[in-house]
Amino acid sequence: MYRDTHTNSTERYEYIDIAKGLCMLAVVWGHLMLAGASNRLAYAFHIQAFFFLSGMLFRQEKHKSLLCFAKHRAKTLLLPYAAFSLVTWTYWALRCTLLHIEVRSYWKPLAQTVLAQGSAGFLVHNVALWFVTCLFVVETLYYFLCKLPPWATALMCALCGGAGYWMVQPHSFFDLKLLPWSIEAAMTGVVFYGAGNLFVRKFPLSVLYTAVLRRKGIGAALAGAAAVLLLLLGPGNGHVTIAQGSLGDCLFLFYLNGLLGVAAVLLFSVLLSDSLSLSQGILTKPVAWLSWIGKNSFYAMAIHIPVMVDVVWIFSHFTQQGMDALRTSWRFTFPEFLLILLLTSLWIWALGRARRYFISRRFL
Repeated sequence: MYRDTHTNSTERYEYIDIAKGLCMLAVVWGHLMLAGASNRLAYAFHIQAFFFLSGMLFRQEKHKSLLCFAKHRAKTLLLPYAAFSLVTWTYWALRCTLLHIEVRSYWKPLAQTVLAQGSAGFLVHNVALWFVTCLFVVETLYYFLCKLPPWATALMCALCGGAGYWMVQPHSFFDLKLLPWSIEAAMTGVVFYGAGNLFVRKFPLSVLYTAVLRRKGIGAALAGAAAVLLLLLGPGNGHVTIAQGSLGDCLFLFYLNGLLGVAAVLLFSVLLSDSLSLSQGILTKPVAWLSWIGKNSFYAMAIHIPVMVDVVWIFSHFTQQGMDALRTSWRFTFPEFLLILLLTSLWIWALGRARRYFISRRFL
């Protein structure tokens, strides 16, 4: 449930889940399509938007102390991270063995679970998991920053962003892009996380929802304008990968594109959420699925990479095409994308059923 600071009531706002679902689609596409404008567009905003949305849901008052907060997030982030890393590493190792794939070391990727870096070829069994530990670092840092006056919180977040930019520049004495738990990426992430939290303090979830639906035409126009600007500016900023310390060719465009993506995703999500109130409609089921993916975005993040590897292998086996063609051509990547979403959804559903079964038997 999401606590609204405006009414101090606990209610789940579907548009937040829909926004997470839209960002998850961009994550999957960015990981699958390795070239072209669509790849650069996905990377221009999706991780920034995830940090922003997470910041919107942060509530410091729910935890009496940093220790309570850390224990809660360790249970909800770090333990699942470790479990999924172990399971997907086991699957990766078995797959490489059965398919006779040459591997330099089986044990090194498992050991890298502790380091939890998203760059330099780490976590080859499931690289997307870097975001989980990075988010833990971001939230722990912001726990202190949020206690300051809003202007001071904004200033400190900006300083963290400056530090993050400096850390990912080339340094002769040490590669700061290899810090454990992607600390260098967390310095950049806290800017968007803080922006999301400061935004929701000023415009609580219910206020944003009501304002957009009250003026749907204006909301749609703003969402469209933000999306068009992102389409024009996003691909032009070059290669952006926060996990690898690459913020593109222009730092200003990096932050502008991130915020444009946030604006477009949030506004479209509020408008789409209105379709869920209809008993029938062409958008009802797809939007409900997006909301469901958003609710299960952790599972989707943790599962889609192994699924993607298998899907690409299957396509390679049946089409006799090389990996370059399968991951750079729309005629292959689009059907692969749909199949990845289908299989990832099935895995999430199966895991949900298994979790409910074990909870009912009091094993969890």
